Amino acid sequence: MDISTITTFFKFLTIVVGLIYVFSALMIFFCQNFMISIQKKFIDFDDETIKKFLYGYVALFKIIFIVFVVGPYLALLMMS
Repeated sequence: MDISTITTFFKFLTIVVGLIYVFSALMIFFCQNFMISIQKKFIDFDDETIKKFLYGYVALFKIIFIVFVVGPYLALLMMS
């Protein structure tokens, strides 16, 4: 594979994973009561603990997204 093919792959990967991140973050921020009610069926924690888990998920997703998707895409853009 050449560098332009890999760059195109990471461009589309960035778009798709970015949309998944935005959708999940909006669901957690705006439908928080719904998400908490779903999680309470599986685990027996109070609301504040579940909120911490949800915010931790968003933070971890963002870090992984930046490090493993956006970072390589920007590096490939700089190389080409």
